[in-house]
Amino acid sequence: RIVCGTNSSRVKERLLREDGLTLDKAVGICRADEESRKQMKTLNEEEQVHALRRKTQHQRNNRNEGYAKIGPSRRDHEKRGSSFSCGKCGTTHEKRNCPAYGDKLKVIGKCSLYLKDKNCEFFVTDTNQSPLLGFKASNELGLIHVIMTVQADVDDPVKSFPKVFTGLGCLEKPYHIKIDSSVNPVINPPRKIPAALREKLKGTLKEMEDKEVIRKVDEPTDWVNSLVVVEKPKTGKLRICLDPRNLNKAIKENILRYQQ
Repeated sequence: RIVCGTNSSRVKERLLREDGLTLDKAVGICRADEESRKQMKTLNEEEQVHALRRKTQHQRNNRNEGYAKIGPSRRDHEKRGSSFSCGKCGTTHEKRNCPAYGDKLKVIGKCSLYLKDKNCEFFVTDTNQSPLLGFKASNELGLIHVIMTVQADVDDPVKSFPKVFTGLGCLEKPYHIKIDSSVNPVINPPRKIPAALREKLKGTLKEMEDKEVIRKVDEPTDWVNSLVVVEKPKTGKLRICLDPRNLNKAIKENILRYQQ
């Protein structure tokens, strides 16, 4: 950020040329450049003052001889033309002559710096004091190890409860879904099935009908839901579901009470 944020191309080139640049070196180079500019500025101002004095003395001598010039000098016009309103200090001065240059800035926020890490020695004391390092810093330094995932053995529940994982798994009694009569029934049109899945879909529907999972309806009905067919990538079998977006709006919520 210091290399990219500096306005001086000379300092930026020196920082990029420095091998093994650290934060202290970068700050030292920037400060040395500012001090050298201040000294050059002071020397230039002294030279300009001497030149003005010589010219003023020369004009005074000419005025005594009767050859004095009327009106402002050319240097005064150039000096007035080079002055502008500075947006950094809020005053009017010549270019590259800002009085606020080199002053210390007030800290109004935070910035991120790229630093090099080094090995540190830590001391652990047996006292009732708050730790110096927090959880995040200890984790990044490798002082503690956090386990985010736990590998569970899937075979144990399958072996412990084999009846739950075998067969279709039907309820003991018929379950009736209660529909709100105030909601208007919706009949969705059938969706198009790809030609490559039609024969496989017929076989899957016949298998589900034989297991009494579904029942064929040949009479008019108030509700018709769209069929969703997805082919499983590993086995190639079809997963058949319904799209109950409209039906869910009409189903009454069944609140079950459990004994505490």
